[in-house]
Amino acid sequence: MPQRAYDLAVAAGPVPTTTPTTPTTPTTTTTPPSGGCAVTQRVVSSWPTGYTGEIVIENRGAPLDHWTLTFSAPGVTVTQGWNGTWTDTGDVVEAASTPWNGTLTTGGTVTIGYNANYGGGTPPFRSPTLNGRSCA
Repeated sequence: MPQRAYDLAVAAGPVPTTTPTTPTTPTTTTTPPSGGCAVTQRVVSSWPTGYTGEIVIENRGAPLDHWTLTFSAPGVTVTQGWNGTWTDTGDVVEAASTPWNGTLTTGGTVTIGYNANYGGGTPPFRSPTLNGRSCA
């Protein structure tokens, strides 16, 4: 009988050995938000002398209790805006939060819109910043 047990061990291959290890404590890492923001703009409708634009602002940083979006739009004149207080100073447009949409949580979004005069092809929308920080 002892011979048979030996044959099975050889047929199964070498017996693995183990080395004692020091137990570890699992670590949980929470990655902080990358910061900044993302802004997308799209033309909802257009006509020969203007268009309606929609902008979605996403906060990727710390929560905000108010916000101001600024962007460059050469040749565009904003004639009406909603969900923000709009200012057009020539080639730079600014939209500030209102009392009902000023809070913007981390990962939160807000949608604003406007009508504008523009006589070209695709309306320009460049260099958006949220509270002075550049957006993607």
